[in-house]
Amino acid sequence: MTVSQCRTLVIYGVGLLGGSLGLAAKRYRVAEQVLGIGRNEARLSRAQDRGAVDAYATDLSAIDDQCDLAVVCTPVGLIPDVVLQLAGHLSPRAVITDVGSTKGKVVQAVSAGWPAGKPPAFVGSHPMSGSEKTGVDHASAELYRDSTCIVTPVDSTPAAALETVESFWRALGARVVRLSPEDHDRLVACTSHIPHLTATALSLLMGQCGDENPKAYKLIGEGFRDATRTAAGDPVMWRDICLDNSQSITHALDQLLRQIEEIRQAVHDGQAEHIENLLARGQAVRRRVNARGEKT
Repeated sequence: MTVSQCRTLVIYGVGLLGGSLGLAAKRYRVAEQVLGIGRNEARLSRAQDRGAVDAYATDLSAIDDQCDLAVVCTPVGLIPDVVLQLAGHLSPRAVITDVGSTKGKVVQAVSAGWPAGKPPAFVGSHPMSGSEKTGVDHASAELYRDSTCIVTPVDSTPAAALETVESFWRALGARVVRLSPEDHDRLVACTSHIPHLTATALSLLMGQCGDENPKAYKLIGEGFRDATRTAAGDPVMWRDICLDNSQSITHALDQLLRQIEEIRQAVHDGQAEHIENLLARGQAVRRRVNARGEKT
């Protein structure tokens, strides 16, 4: 199945990411109908008011055999259970994917719980898009355009299911990168999870400084705001990410602490040449990021 053949798209969880998926699917006509599923009827109703879904339900029994693709947009700790529940309600041709920020434990849990010989198929996805804001009121049809979406097939993933998921993300304007679940978690720890935790650490440091002298809050510039923007994100979501990807995050934090210690020592010892060299190396990496010109 190609994405152009999708009759009903099911979105489980219609907050920022799920709501944006619904808006994008409707704008780019990748599904004839979008059905929102969730536990909070008021939020589902708001998603319908915003045009993110055509219909909604709080019960999986509302899913009929017209569903070709289901996307799970819940916190990572809930994804495996939701995927397995969906598998029991979808037709054999349907494909399930998700938007979770971790993949190793999610894929393992789904594989372990999947009924033997049971279609439909699950293909893990992680669009590198989002915001520190939450809820469908902040959803945008353009959230995924020009972003990178990582898909994480395993050896048993059917080729047709993988093609369905990749074509879906491309239809929304995303660039697709294929990684193993393990490589995904290791790399995203450095590119996403550590930046968020670093922003949190900077915010906590600012809190300590502000407690000592409240005037510090009047001295905050755009550099601090840029560096700590993600710290305003949902603590529960990020708690689950840290727990799910603890090994890769711990390893990356160890590397970061070594880098900070090198900078601290150079500053403490007044090593002007070494300080400049470290700053120049950091500048060069940042310029490479800028040169790619990619939304992430």
